[in-house]
Amino acid sequence: MLLYGLAGLSWSDVKSTYNDWTFGGNDGVYDPEDDTIDTNSENAFGLRLGAGAEFMVTESVSFFAQGSYTSFDTSFFANNLTDNRGGEETGLDSDISVIQANVGLNFHF
Repeated sequence: MLLYGLAGLSWSDVKSTYNDWTFGGNDGVYDPEDDTIDTNSENAFGLRLGAGAEFMVTESVSFFAQGSYTSFDTSFFANNLTDNRGGEETGLDSDISVIQANVGLNFHF
């Protein structure tokens, strides 16, 4: 049995759209052209932490299980999304995190 930890940096492209369903004048009906106030696409970087274990099943086959948690920096959302009607920042606060679990077989040649 092999126990291990993992740590590293992650990258993802994140797109956000700020909508106001009342802005286009038709309450309750979403129209992408009328109701989209601002869109932002940005790279998000994060820290990834996790742990795993690998077990030898035979001399050439092993089974593994691993879990990880990644938290992305999304502070750019509040800085880049604006309300076109007033030109003010939205004050948007967001948190993007990912919990991931992997299991599988490794074949050793």
